[in-house]
Amino acid sequence: DISSATGIASTDIAGSVYDALSASVETADVLDYVNANVMLTKAGFTEMSTAIDATSTILNAYGDAAYDVTKIGDILVKTQDEGKISVDELGKNLGRVIPTASSLGVNLDQLGTSYAIMTAKGQNANIATTNLNSMLGELGKTGSKSDKALKDMTGKSFKELVSEGKSIGDVLGLLDKHAQDAGLSLSDMFGSSTAGTAALTLISGGVDAFNDKVDIMNSSAGTMAENFEKLQTPSEEMKIALNKIKNAMIELGEIILPILSSVAEWISKVAEKFAGLDDRTKKII
Repeated sequence: DISSATGIASTDIAGSVYDALSASVETADVLDYVNANVMLTKAGFTEMSTAIDATSTILNAYGDAAYDVTKIGDILVKTQDEGKISVDELGKNLGRVIPTASSLGVNLDQLGTSYAIMTAKGQNANIATTNLNSMLGELGKTGSKSDKALKDMTGKSFKELVSEGKSIGDVLGLLDKHAQDAGLSLSDMFGSSTAGTAALTLISGGVDAFNDKVDIMNSSAGTMAENFEKLQTPSEEMKIALNKIKNAMIELGEIILPILSSVAEWISKVAEKFAGLDDRTKKII
């Protein structure tokens, strides 16, 4: 049914169900999970395997704090809409930053915001991932320049500030003020150029601009379904129709296969008897 509705081969759907179960998705939830990933595949211009890998990585990393798969899909597609990055690129790069982000309590809405801003400012998916991961790593590392500065100002670590509801933008705003008061640049609050570049890019429009983008991510419900519907062009409808025919033939084949097997067995027996006759009798027949 999912295959016929979307135009994706039933063999691919079946493979995705297996992948989802292997990624610890509950059996009772697996079809809804796969259906959401089908929409993400279409709306995000990616492959089913990439969509499944991305969403399962996010779900497994965040555990009880994870958003449901539909909201994950909505945020990923909204990131695609707001930045210069596809869900395909996100899916292939998120795995590098998710472990760091999840360990610090930075959820997907802020990661989506970060990717949207950084890629819109000209950083490709690979560079944005490297810079973002480096920045989060320094923010969360005890004894780093940024960690010392935050504790001097607030008495709290980055992770503690995030747990209290502070966004990445809020924290970078604090560090920026601390740097300016000392006659320094925000990038001076980090030990590596990659981390400093990420920080400068993320609040280049100000803290409010970052937080406004986070709000956009959190109000993205329905984005994936909306983009999916926009893609239902005549050519896509033709693909879906042809796939329905293919699935119908598969179902028909399952029904008539026993009959064909019986006929084939009868023909085989007749052929064997015929082969045992002499040439004159064969010619008469």
